Amino acid sequence: DRVLVSEAILQAIHLAGTRFKMTEVLDWLVQAPVLGGYLDSHRLRPVLHRWIEEQMIRWGSDQSHVSTAEFELNGKHTWEHGFERLLLAKVGSEDQDFEFDGVLSGSGVTSQNEAVLLGRVLQAFDALDRLRETSGLTESVEYWMDFLSTMIDLCIDPDWKEYTDQVRSQLSDLKKINELVGIEAVSLPIIGSFLQEQLEKSRLGRSWHPGEVTFTGMVSLHEIPFKVIAVIGLNDGSLPGRTPVSAFDLISKFKRKGDRVRRLADRQLFLDYLIASSEHVHLSYTGLRQTDNKKVAPSVMIPLMVDHLKRLSRDGRFMVPVEHLHRLQPFHPDYFNGLGVLHSFSRVNAQLAEVLGSGRIEQRYTLLPELTPARMRELSGMGPLGEVLGWERETEVRVDQFLAFFADPCKYLLKDVVGVDLREGEVPSLDDEPLNIDALSAWKMRNEMVGSVVRQWATTRIFPSEESVEAQLSGFVHRYEVQGWVPDALAGKLELEKIMEESRELIREFELLVSGLQGLPLTQNEIDMDVDLGSGLGFRLRGNLPEIYGNQYVALEVGKVTPARELKYWMIHLLHNADDPVETTVIFRDETPKWIKYASMECGEAQRWIRNLGWFFILGHSHTMPLYASMSAHYLDIPKNESNSLFRLYALQDALDSNETYTKSLKDARSVWVRHIWGEVDLLETSVLSGELGVGPEVLDRVTEIDVEVLAEIDVFRVFSEFIYRRVKEDQVK
Repeated sequence: DRVLVSEAILQAIHLAGTRFKMTEVLDWLVQAPVLGGYLDSHRLRPVLHRWIEEQMIRWGSDQSHVSTAEFELNGKHTWEHGFERLLLAKVGSEDQDFEFDGVLSGSGVTSQNEAVLLGRVLQAFDALDRLRETSGLTESVEYWMDFLSTMIDLCIDPDWKEYTDQVRSQLSDLKKINELVGIEAVSLPIIGSFLQEQLEKSRLGRSWHPGEVTFTGMVSLHEIPFKVIAVIGLNDGSLPGRTPVSAFDLISKFKRKGDRVRRLADRQLFLDYLIASSEHVHLSYTGLRQTDNKKVAPSVMIPLMVDHLKRLSRDGRFMVPVEHLHRLQPFHPDYFNGLGVLHSFSRVNAQLAEVLGSGRIEQRYTLLPELTPARMRELSGMGPLGEVLGWERETEVRVDQFLAFFADPCKYLLKDVVGVDLREGEVPSLDDEPLNIDALSAWKMRNEMVGSVVRQWATTRIFPSEESVEAQLSGFVHRYEVQGWVPDALAGKLELEKIMEESRELIREFELLVSGLQGLPLTQNEIDMDVDLGSGLGFRLRGNLPEIYGNQYVALEVGKVTPARELKYWMIHLLHNADDPVETTVIFRDETPKWIKYASMECGEAQRWIRNLGWFFILGHSHTMPLYASMSAHYLDIPKNESNSLFRLYALQDALDSNETYTKSLKDARSVWVRHIWGEVDLLETSVLSGELGVGPEVLDRVTEIDVEVLAEIDVFRVFSEFIYRRVKEDQVK
């Protein structure tokens, strides 16, 4: 604990002379003696990460600090600006942003623990910033002692105060040295160098207590016998060690006979340890590299000792030491080869072990069983599917859950079913000044600009004038500039103009769309449907749907047309039509605004397609299935002149393995969620095998509704592509 405290203080002194890059300051803040203990005990680490990301903190203490680095920037990405936004959010309303003195309120501070965290972050950073402001000064030793003592009180967690005694002791020693030598004035870096050297020396020695377990450095034991002596960390280069060179060390510069030689003294110390043990000696070192499990050499003392004992063992006087291998890395091959009693089921580490060359790992499996025709036949032969799958017939499913599953089945399975969020532990990594508007920020800008006009029309049923629209857009631009979303660079300002023009065009298209809806009543549509699939399978689908105008559902999508969005709006169209016929029109932001329309359908027809989707939804809770609309779109479109289903599958396999620009639309099928579920298994392996056995999509020509027999005959990917996604495209009004 004292070592952790001293390292935190030394790191703070080092940071004082830097640009305060976000990653480096965050690394210091989350150390246990600073904020780490409080963050983990109250589970607030993700909150701190969210604050940093949403306030776009990148580097620099404040604008003046940024300017000293010869950057003429507005300081919107500095720590001070981010903290000001958080403080405004704390004192203001949680539901509405407001601006004060050119600063816009930021992320909400929603609980007492978060408020305490904000106070602690501000206090720790204030101490760090005061170190920065004084790092270039030369002051007396007494000044630095008082100053650092105050800084320690500010930045070290109160629960860790008792472990600051070692650092304070070294500061007291510095005062005594100053009284003897009479140092006039020094800078903070010199004080930091002195502390680092003294603290490293002090770590070597610890007091020992007879009759107890004592942890100590490699210090002389004076040959006092101990039952067990364990030496840890005998890595290459650690023993014998090198004599540290210091600018103040005259002995190393002017050597004389009789001076202590560190390497010879360490060899003698190692021998003393062997002699001082009466029963057991335990010598430990890192023999496998942490990054790739390759063998690394130990301290030279280990092989010397082993060779010597081997020679003596020939006479029967000594035994050769017993070597034991600890498998410290989770990707050690012994955890996956099935030869021992130790087993691991981590997919990521199994892949690492295979990549690192174990050569003995052949398992290829998915996180959950893949739904193949053979698997479907097996399940149907075991009894009613509801009982076999453990599915409760009265399960209630929300509309948002139903849509989320088909948006990304693997993500839904991990987050909503298994309860694993692969993004939860992500740490902010951007610490450079943004020069352009990233894609996510651009989407948010368009969404807010256009959404404001859409909401105004939905409320008043009067479309705002062109002057009113421009005033709203100008207000958003000012907000984005204050927020720091608009970089100082010219490229960022040009990108903002492009976003504004795209928003104007979308608003004009929306005005055309709603021009005929002025007199229609606005209705909040709901669905409460019993989805019965038979075989003990089914669920109750409930939830609110988007508002409709008479029998018209209109939507404005600020993103481009993608297969996943087409599937989403088709499903919403089905849900609307489950009770009454409704027409659907969606405007997408493409190269030019693109309209997609769906004609109304009979209620029974819509309910039939919801039941078809229900089969995938229920089976997707216990099986893996490659249900990605982007894959289905490529399967149907590439190559456009090829009608053979098997050749289409081969082409899609090549596209999934390719990094070409035209396959970027398949990124959702190659995400971290997919890799975690599917591992090294090819998403199309079952489909290709089925096609090579002669099973083609023509079996679906006679199908009007999905059932057990269909899924037991043809692979689920082609059922989804040929039967579901093809209908998504066919239902679009040309």
